[in-house]
Amino acid sequence: MKKFFVFAAVLVFNFVGCTHHTIKIEQEQPLRVDVNMRIDVYNHVMEHADEIEKMVNEGGKQSCSFWRRLVFSLDFATPVYAQAGSEISQKFGKETLDAINNRKLRRNEILKWESQGTVGENINGYVQFYSRLDLTKEQIEKIEKLIKDENADRQVIYQNIAQIENITTESVGRIYAEKIQKNAPSGTPVQIIDEKQKSEEWIIK
Repeated sequence: MKKFFVFAAVLVFNFVGCTHHTIKIEQEQPLRVDVNMRIDVYNHVMEHADEIEKMVNEGGKQSCSFWRRLVFSLDFATPVYAQAGSEISQKFGKETLDAINNRKLRRNEILKWESQGTVGENINGYVQFYSRLDLTKEQIEKIEKLIKDENADRQVIYQNIAQIENITTESVGRIYAEKIQKNAPSGTPVQIIDEKQKSEEWIIK
């Protein structure tokens, strides 16, 4: 009887032990879901960028009258997000909405220096000095402050989007850079990736 139980136990052990190799069904499905999720997040970031940059670029329309631009430059001017409706207000925090409005108000100045090749758009979604040629000390200091303020507001926007989409701020900046560089005026220095050399380089748009 003991031999029978021992034999039965051995059979059960071997049967269970031999079945581990069959548990590998449908392993590819989670990978497909993850890839699709990354594409979906990319599209979401671009949708945020489209919406925000559309509002920011309204501040760069040269057709605006002097008096209208003056009103926009005042502290009591109506915030851009208030004009855009409640949807944008519900999506982003107040700090981000203020950053959007700040960027709109300085848009013409950014366009001016970008079109002259003085300020460029890098691959991380930020502006930076490209050329100081023929600039006075006062102009350099003014542009440096412009760059600092613009990048601070962009970072606030990227951080908010990163929280919404659960990705890094750096990832948002990289994706967002595509939209900003596309909207940049002719003459703007833009930083790109040279696929052949696997390196970063600057070109004039």
